Amino acid sequence: MVLFLGALALFLTLKAPPGLKNGPVEQEPISFERANELLKLKNEGVAYLENEKYTDADRQLEQLTEELPTEVIGFRNLTICRLLQLTPEKLAKQPEGEHLKEQSLQALSRLLQIPPESAVNSILSARIYAALGKPLQAQADLVHATELKPEDAA
Repeated sequence: MVLFLGALALFLTLKAPPGLKNGPVEQEPISFERANELLKLKNEGVAYLENEKYTDADRQLEQLTEELPTEVIGFRNLTICRLLQLTPEKLAKQPEGEHLKEQSLQALSRLLQIPPESAVNSILSARIYAALGKPLQAQADLVHATELKPEDAA
């Protein structure tokens, strides 16, 4: 399961969101050094995520979202990072479990605010709500994902 979500995180970083081409959305050109800094944040965050070092991944991906507040890449990976931490054991610990729940919902909320609407984002939302014990919200998100992309079996 963890391997699947790690692979999903990597795949999502390589594929542009539906409706967008593989490029930035109406932004000013950035320097080579700046591009390298951002790429390093993304790559290190995903590497930590794949190696189940969620605290380190969270820190890198949170920084990426601060640097690119209108881009989906940081928020999607941060949401995946926080989803992977939503285990029953971690949620049962207080106050850490409540803090993790709040962080996950905050990352999800920020992700869902970035256009365009995405079936992948709806699936991530469903997974988070399922982990939080909210099956009706999870079901609604899965239905929404199929409405956004009915031809996609994922």
